[in-house]
Amino acid sequence: MAELLIVLNKDEDTVSIIDANSYETLKVIETDYNPHELIITLDGKKTYITCSLGNKINILDNETFEITNTLEHPDFNFPHGLGITNDGAKVFMASTYSEKLFVIDTKTDEITNVFPTYQKLSHMISFSPDGKNGVRPEYRKS
Repeated sequence: MAELLIVLNKDEDTVSIIDANSYETLKVIETDYNPHELIITLDGKKTYITCSLGNKINILDNETFEITNTLEHPDFNFPHGLGITNDGAKVFMASTYSEKLFVIDTKTDEITNVFPTYQKLSHMISFSPDGKNGVRPEYRKS
């Protein structure tokens, strides 16, 4: 199996799939406006891509390299940073200008929770390596 790179092309509104050994571009996929950050699920089957200026999240199937789902929400306002829980069950996304975090179930691709950060211009997500810090317990549940 080839090692692949998933590269965001913000100004072209595309994602490139590149063979890491040959540097050959295998496929270019159109996304919503301004793909900005991505995270791959722990099983490697999906990639979540925040499209910051399009106020959407595109979900890429890593087997077919097709966008199979797009998430939208009235409070997406420059969706940006992504993080995945250590068990792979949830993706967290920071929406910069709405100053909120969104919790996405990776099995259903549904937004299960939205809560404020109480911080101006919330931008990135990070969890502690042991997964015990970074998100208050009441926000871990669906």
